Amino acid sequence: MQKQDNQSKSKRFFIPVNGTPIEVSEEVYRAYYQPIWNTRYHAQKNGECRCTKSQLWKCDGVCPGCPFYAAGKKVSIDTPIGGNKP
Repeated sequence: MQKQDNQSKSKRFFIPVNGTPIEVSEEVYRAYYQPIWNTRYHAQKNGECRCTKSQLWKCDGVCPGCPFYAAGKKVSIDTPIGGNKP
């Protein structure tokens, strides 16, 4: 138990505020980043995000305008769905 307590004390969490990293508690950190992580996960799954692991800290969850944003798997409304091919 003591080892776990020592590890949790050594971890520090930061969120950007006006471009400056501010130290916060783990709870605040997770609450801030959870929606961003969800957005990035779904964007990567759909081929819309090409952000590398080393650049993840730059992700703010706003994909349009991001240098790592890609077109992804978007389908036109005119694309036929089903097995009937001409």
